[in-house]
Amino acid sequence: MKRFLSTQSRLCVLLLALIAALLLLVQPLPERYLSVDASTRSYKRGVVTAVTDAADQQRSPYSGRTLGTQNVTVDLGGETVELSNSLSDTHYIRVRVGTRVIVCIDAPANTAPYYSLFNYDRSGSILAVCLVFAALMLLVGGKRGFFSLAALAFSLIFLLRFTVPAIYGGHSVLLVTIATVFLLTLVSIGLISGIGRKSLTSAAVVLIGETLSAGLFAVFSAILHISGFVDENVDSLLLITQFSGLDLAHLLFAAAMIASLGAVMDVAVSLVAAVFEIHDRNPSLRPRDLFRSGMNVGRDMMGTMSNTLILAFAGSSLSTMLVLFSYGVQPLQILSSDFAAVEIAHGLCGTAAVILSVPLSAALSALALKSAWSAAKAPEREGTEAPLCPLPREESPR
Repeated sequence: MKRFLSTQSRLCVLLLALIAALLLLVQPLPERYLSVDASTRSYKRGVVTAVTDAADQQRSPYSGRTLGTQNVTVDLGGETVELSNSLSDTHYIRVRVGTRVIVCIDAPANTAPYYSLFNYDRSGSILAVCLVFAALMLLVGGKRGFFSLAALAFSLIFLLRFTVPAIYGGHSVLLVTIATVFLLTLVSIGLISGIGRKSLTSAAVVLIGETLSAGLFAVFSAILHISGFVDENVDSLLLITQFSGLDLAHLLFAAAMIASLGAVMDVAVSLVAAVFEIHDRNPSLRPRDLFRSGMNVGRDMMGTMSNTLILAFAGSSLSTMLVLFSYGVQPLQILSSDFAAVEIAHGLCGTAAVILSVPLSAALSALALKSAWSAAKAPEREGTEAPLCPLPREESPR
């Protein structure tokens, strides 16, 4: 019965999330400032039908790849075009007959269209990778894997159709970020765990952890003197700000909160589920013992998740660090740069949120199970009391 109710609640959350996603998809995006006029450009899928290598082919001393020019004929679905494909170390799209490509068509008014090879057509490959991921999720996770996929799809739709357009349109970054964290937390945990005491405990841990993380990031930002104006794309963002009213000052706050949400949710859901499972196996454990068990499990999770966040930020900044290394910058120069300050603030803020989620998960889980422990101890206390009417003793047979 309990499992049925959990599945039924997840289906209700799935239905509500589906309705919300459909409303977000059908809602037209507001008019926005475009830094580049791309109204004359269009992109079409095509298949290469003929390739001729030019005479300027040579091997690159850096990558070892063959550079030069290819004369390519592409079928755009009824229309055949010929174009020149330049191969360099930074733009290397070598094609052969049968390669699926994307062709950029630039057709200004009163001018013959210009065709160029934009890139490989990766839509089919990306779809295949996503299908493999979904198959693995369903194979390993079963029913919960399906609801996890639904939560992931809702998060992507919500970020692309609500969060990004709202911030771009000049709405309050703080309010949009709070709404995003709140709704993604409720929908994701509701789909994964259903509606019940365990899921509500997990959601409370995530929301409290994100609140503490927001406070820490505000402190880190003040200490390190960073804001959205130190972003590497600040020049383009300033142009957007002039036309749309983008709140650039708090943009780093939104990035830090959204980046740390997944890690905090992972720790909260996993640790709360572990404490509840310990209680189900031994309902006689006191809340104090459940808290200690949760802390023991959480300490191991805390170490691995902290490494995961730091390594994720380091991996995403690897190319930038290599460039800085090639400039021969000094350690003091790196530590005082805007790049290092932003990366340190993001990494430590997310890690601190994960660390704080451990005692929060253990404490709130033990508190949520306190009433269940009291109910389990009640029959034992009643059994130790002397009966009001003693039963007669049975005489042993002679």
